[in-house]
Amino acid sequence: MSQAKRKATSISLTIGSSASEVSRSNTAHQSYSTLIQPVSIDPQRLQSPSTSQTGSTYGIAPVFTKSLQNIRAKKGQLVVFECRIQARPTMHVRWYRDYNQIIDSADFRILRKKTCLSAVPEEVCTLVITEAFPEDSGVFKCIAENEFGAVASSAHLSVSQGK
Repeated sequence: MSQAKRKATSISLTIGSSASEVSRSNTAHQSYSTLIQPVSIDPQRLQSPSTSQTGSTYGIAPVFTKSLQNIRAKKGQLVVFECRIQARPTMHVRWYRDYNQIIDSADFRILRKKTCLSAVPEEVCTLVITEAFPEDSGVFKCIAENEFGAVASSAHLSVSQGK
């Protein structure tokens, strides 16, 4: 029965001074270097900076190109929260009001539209409140995530009684 040997890659960092310096009295100062710390790395654990744990060859964590903005509304008014997010691969988007997840319904419409304006895919993510009431006031948050990371944007909605 044969045994496989693990190969390790050894990496070291050497820090040294630049070429010899000459002082005012024209005497040369000696150049030196010092080995700081040898490191051994198992090649099977090495990953390219652009490779994820799931094996994708490239990816970009979500980034807001337009964040949510605070909104003041009157009772019964249509309210639209909108943000723009770039990510690769496709992301999962969730909306919350005061830590409670919002589910797409007749009262709270959740919309997503892809745009093709850049090399990195961008999506317009929208939450439409068809008729706002004072009890809808609070902090609204959009969270976007993919295998490379997650981001959140928050804004406050204030709905007054007046018409």
